[in-house]
Amino acid sequence: MKPQRRYIPRVRFQYKIWWFVTSRGFEYGIFLLIIINTLTLAMKVRLVALYMNIHRSPLTNHVTAEGVATEI
Repeated sequence: MKPQRRYIPRVRFQYKIWWFVTSRGFEYGIFLLIIINTLTLAMKVRLVALYMNIHRSPLTNHVTAEGVATEI
């Protein structure tokens, strides 16, 4: 089976954009943005969890590491 032809724009401006978007640097840049986004979201979740632990009412039920509910 023959490989399909690759689209390469003929217009100079489109070619420059195509060249940039298909470059390795662009790929690594997008990958880095995805990693930063993932870490940022993880930190937000962690901050909410810490906030919830600090501001929890002493009359509420707490769950231990074993998953058994205990009352404080």
